[in-house]
Amino acid sequence: MPAPTRLRSGAPARLRTAGALAALSLALAACAGSEPEDTPQTTAPTPEPTTPEAAPTTSAPEPTDDAPEGQFGVAAGDPAAVEAGMSVLAAGGNAVDAAIATAFAVAVVEPYASGIGGGGSAIIAPGGDGGQAVAYDYREVVAQDGEIPASGIGIPGFVAGMASLHEAHGQAEWAELLEPAITLAAEGYPVSGMLAQRLNEDVGPSIVAAHDHFASGG
Repeated sequence: MPAPTRLRSGAPARLRTAGALAALSLALAACAGSEPEDTPQTTAPTPEPTTPEAAPTTSAPEPTDDAPEGQFGVAAGDPAAVEAGMSVLAAGGNAVDAAIATAFAVAVVEPYASGIGGGGSAIIAPGGDGGQAVAYDYREVVAQDGEIPASGIGIPGFVAGMASLHEAHGQAEWAELLEPAITLAAEGYPVSGMLAQRLNEDVGPSIVAAHDHFASGG
């Protein structure tokens, strides 16, 4: 089966020292019986007083209110997902809109890491001073009866979590946020090295064999 290319969906020193000390002792003994000669007195010159140079002074720049405007960015594990979020921002969407579009795109290009069959969490930090951050938890849960199925699969919370974020903070149309992911799934995208590795290891081959859309041209 061809590899997937596009997707849809020392001692000597001591001896010398001892000799030198012996020679010095003999010289002192020879000088002990003679009168000491007058030695000229010398006076060290008095240094002229100097004035210390003043230390250079520096001043911190004055703070300004000219904060950069219009700067934004998106971080994701795949360039296609980054582009999805950036396109939403460029079209006038806010940060939450971009995060939603990016998350759905990641679900397509990195299906092993995220997707509509899973869940997650998010923290929304409003801009400006005094804004209260809000945490959202949309992780998978078990059924209301508390019984965990044999498959170990829980009830996904991803889509519901994205919908809650959009309802509370989004401003772009919901359909606009899903459009990049839909396009990636329908038209395909270059497979990253990481995705190719995951599809060829562990349970990857069995997944590829069971779904034609993971194969080249699928």
